[in-house]
Amino acid sequence: MRSNSAVIVSAVAFATAMSACASNDPSAPVPSSKEWQVEAVEESISSLWTADDDVFAVGSSAVGGTIAHWDGHSWRRIDKPGAQSVVSGTGRKDVWVGGHGAVLHYSGASWSMPYQVASGGTSGLLSLAAASGELWFGGELTRVEDRAGHVETSSLFHLVAGSIEAVDCCGSTGRIDSIWTSGGDDVWVLDHGQPVRFDGITWTRPSRDGSAVIRKVWGTSARDVWFVGDDFFVAHWDGEHLTSVALPSSAHAGSFHDVSGAGPNDVWAVGTSGTVVHYDGARWTIVAIPTTATLRAVHVGARVWVGGDHIVASTSLGGT
Repeated sequence: MRSNSAVIVSAVAFATAMSACASNDPSAPVPSSKEWQVEAVEESISSLWTADDDVFAVGSSAVGGTIAHWDGHSWRRIDKPGAQSVVSGTGRKDVWVGGHGAVLHYSGASWSMPYQVASGGTSGLLSLAAASGELWFGGELTRVEDRAGHVETSSLFHLVAGSIEAVDCCGSTGRIDSIWTSGGDDVWVLDHGQPVRFDGITWTRPSRDGSAVIRKVWGTSARDVWFVGDDFFVAHWDGEHLTSVALPSSAHAGSFHDVSGAGPNDVWAVGTSGTVVHYDGARWTIVAIPTTATLRAVHVGARVWVGGDHIVASTSLGGT
């Protein structure tokens, strides 16, 4: 990742320039009071995770996979084995990265490689979700080996108390695209873009509206879980029902690629054509950002960070 200085661009000015676009189109930003710090990068960023001013970004470039760390002042590339594509954590001293070849852990002082990964498919690990004292990770049918030589094969794995186990949530053809957990007995996964829930006893597939492929799941509690996906699909789980949520209509095909937030009243989703939307606890609104690049990752720490095709950007917390 290049260390060139970020360019600060007023989202208000950008929105004004876009005023000819219909305001009910998610790809047409409306005025915002935010300013974005935008940086062009060599990589296509696929995943972000933040803790205060620490930001970890993973993605791919012409020379392979990349891990980069922002310490509040500058970006630093981290050279580690494997082609990493996902990142999660519970704090700046507990960060997990995965993809092709390895699952890596950062303690705040050093990196280790507790698990080697050999995928039976082409994608390797596609998802990670860290919670206090545990880690869930998954992807296509994958062979995982720890440093003691213990081997497990599955599409989903659970690490708790230093022990890893294969989890059969979705059969031998499962592909875990995304994972979210509040910890303990509340876990959601997306199997081939469809939601599957673990309640501590069984895995079930809740009924849902529509048939759009869901790409990411994220929540704040067992009764507040968000799903985003193709055709600008958004749905919410309230603890009993999974219900689609209406957004401003769009005349263009597009997809949301990621969702994250700081709490029930501060949720962000990003997607194609530089689409950024924000939920304030009552309604979703469009947030202007000075790019039309596909955005593939969002995470909220001291700032809201987004990443995508050759771009990383951040803005201060809060709604439009």
